[in-house]
Amino acid sequence: MLKMHINISFAYLVKMVGIIFIVNHYVGSFYFNNFSNTNLLENWVNAAGITDSSLSYKYINSMEWSFQTWTTIGYGDLPPKNLIE
Repeated sequence: MLKMHINISFAYLVKMVGIIFIVNHYVGSFYFNNFSNTNLLENWVNAAGITDSSLSYKYINSMEWSFQTWTTIGYGDLPPKNLIE
C-alpha cells in the first residue's frame, strides 16, 4: 500500500491559493456585472475598448482587474471611468 505524506504547509498553501481564486472570481464577476451594464456612456468596458469582445475576454479582464486590485499591483490599465466605479 502506497502512503502519501503531504507536508501540512503545502496543504495550507494549496488551500490559500484556491481561496484566492474563488474570491477573485466573485469580486471580478461582481465588478463586471454591476459596472459594465450601467447606462452611462463612459464605463470601464467602453474605456478598455472591449465592448464588442467575447464574454470570456471580458471575464478575463475583470479577473485581471480584481487580482491587481487586491494584490495592490494596480497597473492602471483598467481604471474607473465614472463616479459609481
